[in-house]
Amino acid sequence: MKKFDQYLEKLNFKKLVKLYLIVSILLLVICSSVTIFISRDKIRMALSYERVSHVFRENGITDNLKTQLSKFAKSSTDIKNAMIVDKNNKIIYQTGDELVGDNKEFVFTPYGSYKNYLQDNINKNVIYKVAKDEDIILNRNYIENHKEIENDIDNTFSYEIDLGASNIYLLNYMFDRDTGDKLFIIREVSEVPYLEGMLDAMGLILVMMIALYWIGLALWVYRDANRRNINSSLWGLFVLLTNVAGFIVYMIFKQNSIICSTCGVLQSKYDKYCSNCGATINKTCSKCLNIVNNEDKYCKNCGKEL
Repeated sequence: MKKFDQYLEKLNFKKLVKLYLIVSILLLVICSSVTIFISRDKIRMALSYERVSHVFRENGITDNLKTQLSKFAKSSTDIKNAMIVDKNNKIIYQTGDELVGDNKEFVFTPYGSYKNYLQDNINKNVIYKVAKDEDIILNRNYIENHKEIENDIDNTFSYEIDLGASNIYLLNYMFDRDTGDKLFIIREVSEVPYLEGMLDAMGLILVMMIALYWIGLALWVYRDANRRNINSSLWGLFVLLTNVAGFIVYMIFKQNSIICSTCGVLQSKYDKYCSNCGATINKTCSKCLNIVNNEDKYCKNCGKEL
């Protein structure tokens, strides 16, 4: 234990904290930059979708909306179709005809009795998973695999459809309550290469940062308590288990104590002499030896002028 204490005494915690912050911030910046770079297609698509959504909700169907919709369709290879359908399900405008072909009408119906999955009136081998606006950037992670859909369908007692032969797409849609017009965004289920690995790396870095901070704080308290000649093992373990809460308790304990100016050991602020070296740690009245403060003019115990 003495060797461990000697090793801790040699550590410069101020320099270590600076190094910790610099390395941690640098690693997070690098990982974040790489993540943004490899996700740029999805981010560009999300920003373009936000512009389309704003124009549709503010102005309805306009030439500007069609222009924005055309730009949006080109923002990502994941987008298979983007179309505007009126209240009678007639196609007013579309970009791409992969799923529509020459048809002039596009209607969605529930897939079985499960409301989150839809089919259209044209493609019987296609299933659409309804996605929220905030999930526009998500793709493959949103639908893990076909088994998720199989379980959903099994729960509704529908076994007759071969899901292995079905294509799965994500569907985002907007609805104009005044006109009944609808805007459909159909996206392919794909994934961002290396994104999962980068997110795992960022998660590992965060875990390591938290672990180093957690253990480092406990070691600092242990060393500080050891210097004050108080129960360093107990305080170190307490902070290791409670972290910030324990550190605050330790600092409050120190605040209510006094450090001997001769030997540096922590003492009770109500003691007159240091229990470690015998030095005077509090000013006392020369008549009654009661502890007095430096700003006191008279002793509050016997009234002697100080």
